[in-house]
Amino acid sequence: MKKEFKEKIEGKERARDWLIGLKPKLENILNITENNPNPELEAIKKVIEPEYKEIDKHIENLERGIAHHAKMYNELTKDIFSPKEKKRKVNGKEFFAKVYSPTSFKKEAKEIYTDAKNNEYNLTLTLLDLDHLKEINDTQGHQKGDEVIGMFAQVITDFIEPEDKVYRIGGDEFALFLPKSNIVQDRYHHMLVRENNVVNVVENIRRVMEAKGHTISAGIANYKQNAKNFTDLINKSDKALYESKENGRNRITFYKDQTE
Repeated sequence: MKKEFKEKIEGKERARDWLIGLKPKLENILNITENNPNPELEAIKKVIEPEYKEIDKHIENLERGIAHHAKMYNELTKDIFSPKEKKRKVNGKEFFAKVYSPTSFKKEAKEIYTDAKNNEYNLTLTLLDLDHLKEINDTQGHQKGDEVIGMFAQVITDFIEPEDKVYRIGGDEFALFLPKSNIVQDRYHHMLVRENNVVNVVENIRRVMEAKGHTISAGIANYKQNAKNFTDLINKSDKALYESKENGRNRITFYKDQTE
């Protein structure tokens, strides 16, 4: 996601710079047609003049696009996304709930997986995604979209415990690591549980967001049950999230191997 925004910024900057360089060339051509009237030059003028008049508008639109994508890029590279930190107490233990950036995710996520593997405790990864963010941005503006993302982050931190880690990994996508969870199996599918059931944690987040007028989708995978390695855990959580989206959104999906 961060790379995507950077590429968009660079592409718009190249287009803007090209138009800025083109403008004086078109001015020269129009000056020539003014000073040397003839049918051929008049035909050229008719083609060029409307484009010349629109150049400043095109440059202005590109500048706005650059500023917007730069803002999104800066948000994605922040160390901690709003809410920056929130003091909470769970079972008498105080801690600061934080939402970390994609940069922190890249640095720390594999370490979390490796620690779980080396110490033989369970680990689940939940990917959570806000539904219909584009529609919010298009109809109510990007500021409103940013407010909803901030609300989403706030709700997630309301349900985490001291050992949990939350990362913003995309514009409206978050990753939630729930360590030291246990596995039990019911007759329908594998259920992932700890003292607070993983399903309950994610379902509480979904319900609160729904009550606030917005829906989310989530995909869950477990490293011992589903994943051969760290990359596999990410891919399978992402596949479960994709299934939630494909099946109508506003739901939670566990990754399940096709062979099961």
